[in-house]
Amino acid sequence: MSYVDELFEKLDLRTAGCPAGEYSELGSLLHNSWHSAIGVLFSTGTYHVLGPGTLVIFLLFFFLLACLTAGSSVAAGLVIPMLAIGGTVGRLAGVLVNMGIKQSLGLTAVDPGPWAMVGAAAFWSGSGRITVTIAVIMLEITGDFRYLPPMAVAVALAKILGDRINHGLYHEMIHLKHIPFLEDDVTGKFEDLQVKSVMQSPVVFLRERDTVSNIQSALATSHNGFPVVATAADATDTAGAQQQPETPANTFIRVTGLVLRGDLEALLPAGIRETQASRLNVNIASAMNETPAIMVESTLFSEAHRQETTIRCCNMTAAVTAAVAVVTTAVAAAAITVTVLMGDPLALSSGLQPLF
Repeated sequence: MSYVDELFEKLDLRTAGCPAGEYSELGSLLHNSWHSAIGVLFSTGTYHVLGPGTLVIFLLFFFLLACLTAGSSVAAGLVIPMLAIGGTVGRLAGVLVNMGIKQSLGLTAVDPGPWAMVGAAAFWSGSGRITVTIAVIMLEITGDFRYLPPMAVAVALAKILGDRINHGLYHEMIHLKHIPFLEDDVTGKFEDLQVKSVMQSPVVFLRERDTVSNIQSALATSHNGFPVVATAADATDTAGAQQQPETPANTFIRVTGLVLRGDLEALLPAGIRETQASRLNVNIASAMNETPAIMVESTLFSEAHRQETTIRCCNMTAAVTAAVAVVTTAVAAAAITVTVLMGDPLALSSGLQPLF
């Protein structure tokens, strides 16, 4: 069996009108399914299946198309283009090393296939700023742990170098679509800015028990959260004669919580007339967060952003921990149920009779 016949048996190559016993290198990449094209790029033991000229032409052509479709409203995807571009660069590097160094020195040629896998992992990491996930996926593709050290080094270096240059591809898509987003780090003019410079005044707040009309007025704004405060009137209701008489009833005393827009909308009773809205009170304290993060107006914006990020990460960690606990409990319950109903799985596999 000739070398070309072995390639046809191992890979999904395209003839594209070539004579018998020949194949089209560029056609095997462009006129092929992406699964098969990436398989050609990642193939091991195929030192001469793709020449450097073919890889350069495919890289330029495919990179241009990927740039045009990445920002368009087309379901083109980003993972396959990153794998194809990175795999092409990696395989091209391996081919050039063989041509420029190995052949001239008479050394054993390197396999371009692993170079393509490492290049795909590095390009994916540098573009998407993903590290561990990419290493695991590429190891699943190769099934060979010998590629783990070079792949880990390439992924880490690509991530570090990419962070030094700009944001990741997925991050840039957020800005291109003008989606509101808080950066991880506050830079530029925001470093010395105080929170009072970005606050809106006067503050829209509510009392622990407030009227429907006041709640409707708060919901008419664009805010998503509203501070709940205690006033002198609330203190009079609870303390009676102990409240100082010279204190005005609407004097602000302290912040007691924070209520979100969705919770307020759920508290509002349906079918309220305008004449009743000013007299009907709603207990907002039952739906508010009694431990909100509070900061003074002179707090630096960078410090406020850091606290907000910390709280968000803590909430996410708690949610993930709870989800893992639920899944673990479900798996354990299923294992116990199977063991009780069907017997010991190890005993069943060895041919013994089940318990029931």
